[in-house]
Amino acid sequence: MMDFNLLVLFREGKEKEAEDEIARRLTDAGEMAEDWNVSMDPQLYLVRVPNDPKKTVQKIRRLAEHFPDVFAYTLQWIPVDEWIEAEENTIRGAVASYLEEMPGAHVDIKVLHSCLPDFQRKLENLSQGGSEGIVMVRAISDTASISALQDDEWMDINQIREKVGLRSV
Repeated sequence: MMDFNLLVLFREGKEKEAEDEIARRLTDAGEMAEDWNVSMDPQLYLVRVPNDPKKTVQKIRRLAEHFPDVFAYTLQWIPVDEWIEAEENTIRGAVASYLEEMPGAHVDIKVLHSCLPDFQRKLENLSQGGSEGIVMVRAISDTASISALQDDEWMDINQIREKVGLRSV
């Protein structure tokens, strides 16, 4: 899992459709996937792109802003800066380190899949508001992705659809 650099969340039960959409949207953006795989979370693809994943997502986001209807199955595209151990103290330390470089950032932590009871609850107090970028953590089993992102370096299709007055998917 550590060599994947892009997370793509998709609609429940739409794995095949999401896979096709990922390939098409990457091609539309002039990019490609070297590899992808469904993660332990049944609504998450792990993708490896050869180029900078933040720049790839910027292209995907611009495409979504102009043509939101072509995103029917994929919901979020999130670049990965690094993978860390999904352990409470490791995540706390990594978030603190990222906030040193990006003070004032919003912190968004989600546990997508965990075998540990109450893991999300233990990390809730780390999430915080902010307006200068975002530190995004996604825990998947015993590993977590972490990224320091500007607003245009990740994409949530429902936020974009809402902005242009369309219904969520």
